[in-house]
Amino acid sequence: MTVRPLHANRAVVLGSRSRRRSLQLCASPPPPRPSLSWCAEPPSPHLSTSLAAGPPACAPDSSSLSSVCSLPTLVGPRSAVPDRPRAGMATAATCAPVAAMVPPILLYWIEGSQFCAKVGVALDSRTVPYNVKLVSALNAGARNLPSGGHLTPEMLYNNKDVVPDSSAILRHLDTALPLAGPRAFFPTPAVADADAHVGTVVNACVLYWNWVSDAGYARSIRAKGAAAAPALLRAPAGLAVDLLTKGKRRSMRDGVATTLGEPPRAGTPADDDAMRARTVAELAVYEALLPDGDAAGSGGGGGGPAPFLFGGDLPSAADCGLYAMVCRFVGQMGDAALPPAVPDLWAGAGGERLPRLHAWYDRMDAAYPILFNR
Repeated sequence: MTVRPLHANRAVVLGSRSRRRSLQLCASPPPPRPSLSWCAEPPSPHLSTSLAAGPPACAPDSSSLSSVCSLPTLVGPRSAVPDRPRAGMATAATCAPVAAMVPPILLYWIEGSQFCAKVGVALDSRTVPYNVKLVSALNAGARNLPSGGHLTPEMLYNNKDVVPDSSAILRHLDTALPLAGPRAFFPTPAVADADAHVGTVVNACVLYWNWVSDAGYARSIRAKGAAAAPALLRAPAGLAVDLLTKGKRRSMRDGVATTLGEPPRAGTPADDDAMRARTVAELAVYEALLPDGDAAGSGGGGGGPAPFLFGGDLPSAADCGLYAMVCRFVGQMGDAALPPAVPDLWAGAGGERLPRLHAWYDRMDAAYPILFNR
């Protein structure tokens, strides 16, 4: 991690995985794909092929895709929201000493962004106090971020350090607070590998279902945009959303294909069938990390709470990131009220699909609800 002076009393912190370009515009080579050394079981051949083929030509960074959730502003502009204090959600005894030692933290984010949600959930889980400032989802030039850039989330730490990128923010807090041992967001290299996989490959699946798939787009992005209009105008508002998002959908299609290392998909029902299998294969890696007794409705196995993806009593950066991604598939993104793109993700032909991951998601959702407006 390097610190670059911004002006006399402020610095910009750039994480090792911070990439400042968007999925479709990235020009410089990305870092190598994460290894699967952290998998509890061998991944499926489909997943192994996707990650062993080499680095994607262009991998998204934590902030470049926050425009995914820009639909509240497509039909009508949303005014800027002042700083809002947000209290942490966790009550674990290991978190209690943190709040007393935290300098001012201000997060700039976009309502509905999965990467902004990742940071919020992570800080809530450690009861780290912070303020938030919602910035324009549609007009990147009007965001006025401290770095002078346009990508969110971005953190202003202690009124001097400017940190873009969700993973870089959590790494900075691990060092600056400091959060060590079980409180760290990145306690092991395995967590870092999983976090990188979630932020690229799993995120590309999220983008496919919300932007490229005709059915997923209609359920989520288009529905959210049309719902912002009065009831009598929702049909023409839907057409307006289609017009406004036409270019974005095309660029997302190309970017998803590049990240996943496959030809662009048109978003047809046949494409959806193939991408459903791909999405489940990517998520199955995390299903394998959870114990067999951890299934929906079965409690935590052995009578106690089920562990997080890498054990411990608190969610890691990988837990927080994956939770936000899965919420884009099956949830409402908390108070952003963004309809799910794949509401039947858990339903398989022979019964429930990914039951342990489903139970893990339900626990995360109950303990750390996603809240953008505080």
